[in-house]
Order: sequence, then C-alpha cells, then structure tokens
Amino acid sequence: MRITVIQRGALKDRQLAPLIDEYAKRFSRFGKLTIKESKRPEWPSGHYRVLCDEHGTQPTSVVLAHKLEQWSIHHGAICFAIGDADGHDADFAEAAHERFALSALTFPHRIAHLLLIEQIYRAGCILAGHPYHHA
Repeated sequence: MRITVIQRGALKDRQLAPLIDEYAKRFSRFGKLTIKESKRPEWPSGHYRVLCDEHGTQPTSVVLAHKLEQWSIHHGAICFAIGDADGHDADFAEAAHERFALSALTFPHRIAHLLLIEQIYRAGCILAGHPYHHA
C-alpha cells in the first residue's frame, strides 16, 4: 500500500509528534506512508483522494481496512487530507473521491491526524492478520 496523508497547516504539538512517527514507522512493514504538511495542500496526481471531513462516512476499523485494500488494488496510491481548524478550501474538498469521518465527535486537527495515522496502521494489521486489532 502507498498512502499519503496531507495535513493542512503545521502540526505544532511536540507531544503528539513522537506518537505519529511511531505509528508511521510501524506501518512501514505493510507499505509506504508519507506525511506532508502544507498551508495550501494540493492533491497528488494519480492518488485516490479521501477527504477527512465530519460529514463523511464513518466506517469501522475493519471496514476501513477493506476499503484501503480495495482502493489500493483499484487505484494504486491513496491520499487522505486532514484540514486545519478552518477545515478545507471548497475547491480542494470538491476534488475528493470520497469523504471519511473519524468519528461523530469533533477533535482538534492535531488529534485527528494522530487518530488517522493510528487507524492506517491498524488497517495494515487487520489485513495482515496481526494481533494488534483485538475485535
């Protein structure tokens, strides 16, 4: 799997950065995970584009794992985008193929970023049959 996560704005939380780095490092056994920060993000060409948005679908971890597998098979690379405190620009959001919500709850974007990276790692574990996911 080749996954890119675009974070609009910068992650300024030094306490969360090591956790994000740890999950990204763990994911490396399942594929390549690239994390980018940008004030004005652009979708990378050739990627299936998934917008993290509070109005998106809320799959379970298992469903997300199978979606990642299918998107990877059918589209190759996948890109998730997380907005900053102001969300996403309308044009950027409209260019997404799919909208995905981490939860019905609202999180600060820094925590949403950490949750997404953890869920990507969890999805890799689910698909590989690794015991990290205990459901």
